[in-house]
Amino acid sequence: MIPVVVETLVVGGPNESKIILRPIVDTGPNPRVLSVYIDMGEALALSMAAQTKSPKQIYEEDLSLRIMEQLGADFSRSVIYGIEKDRYLARVVLRRGTEEIKVEAKASDAITMSIKAKAPIYVSPEVMAAAGAPLSADKKANEEREALDFHNFVEGLNPDDFVSEAELDDLRNADNLDDLLGGGQ
Repeated sequence: MIPVVVETLVVGGPNESKIILRPIVDTGPNPRVLSVYIDMGEALALSMAAQTKSPKQIYEEDLSLRIMEQLGADFSRSVIYGIEKDRYLARVVLRRGTEEIKVEAKASDAITMSIKAKAPIYVSPEVMAAAGAPLSADKKANEEREALDFHNFVEGLNPDDFVSEAELDDLRNADNLDDLLGGGQ
C-alpha cells in the first residue's frame, strides 16, 4: 500500500470538486497523484475536517467516530483498494484491542474520517497505476487553469479600476509629463 496525504482540496461547481492525494514516499521516477471527485457537501466536510477548530454542527463522520469511540474501537486507517465502474472502493479500518474491523466506505468519507481522526490514508499500487495521473501533468493542469483565471481577470479590468474619473480627466487634459507632475504652468 502507498501512504498518501491530501495534497489539495479543489472546490468547484457541481461535480467539479476533488481531493488530490499525493504519495508521501518515493514511488519512483514517475510519481502519480490520485483525484477523488466529491460533491460540494463533501468538500465542506473535508474543509471543516482540515481546520483545527471544532465545527458548529456534527457531520456524519464526526458521529461515526464518536460511535466507534463509545464502542471501544479506534480509527486505524483508511484504504482505497480498488475501482469498480466509475468509483473507488474504499474501507476504513478500526481496531478494538487486537481485533481489526474493516468497514466498506465511500472513498471521500474514508478520507474525511482519516483527516478527523489524524489517521493514515493508503492507496493500493494497482489503483494508483490505473487511475493516478502523473504528478507533473496535474501540476501543469493547475498552472494552465490559474493562467486562464488570471487572463480572464485581466480581460475584465478597465481603467476605472485603477484611477478615479477626475484622475482620468487630468491624464486626458495634460499636454506633457510636466503638466502631470505639476511642473508645467
